Amino acid sequence: MKENSRILWDEAGLEAAVAEERPILMIDILRATTTIVTAFAMGATAVSVVDEDLDTGEGMIRIGEKEGIKLEGFDYDNSPSTISSIDLSGKEVLLKTTNFSKAYVKAKRTRVYAGSFLNLSACIKLVSSTDSLEIYPCRRRGRIALEDLFAALIIVSGEVPAVDVLFELVEGGASAKNLISLGKADDIEFACRIDQFDILPVSEPGGSYFRLGSVG
Repeated sequence: MKENSRILWDEAGLEAAVAEERPILMIDILRATTTIVTAFAMGATAVSVVDEDLDTGEGMIRIGEKEGIKLEGFDYDNSPSTISSIDLSGKEVLLKTTNFSKAYVKAKRTRVYAGSFLNLSACIKLVSSTDSLEIYPCRRRGRIALEDLFAALIIVSGEVPAVDVLFELVEGGASAKNLISLGKADDIEFACRIDQFDILPVSEPGGSYFRLGSVG
């Protein structure tokens, strides 16, 4: 990783990076950025991210959750394992989540990338080739999520653990335990798959949606 890249440990760091217009790689393994990457892999043309409650997204595929539960009136839960079996070719997606949406709304004045284990090599390549890049492990209930911190450290080091080791580490976190309690363990296994897709979603400064960017 370039010396002027760094992991942002709190929301104050995120806000400072945005004020300085530094590009940010955001990581929300369970489940938002994994869902975003999966949606593009399934053919989506754009993923808009919202935080407020509003009646938008007409004609779009609406994906959302609150505290892990599918939002009323939405088409799908924020479940990447579910999205992976849906043909989204030519579709635009609207995404609303409990934690990622809030962080993204704060960050979207600068360039934002979506990182996950599914596109891990693309993230490592991005970090090694981009000046002044910040890495933001997203927070759950005000605290860094264990799996997001793992992902950030792996991207920084470039040292990728075996999938079974990765799964064991992620499964022990609070986010995973919550999903297990909700009967959504499939999303944990899916999110721990490494390098399924060679894609890199990016949101340009001042925008409100992700599109596919260049890996190289």
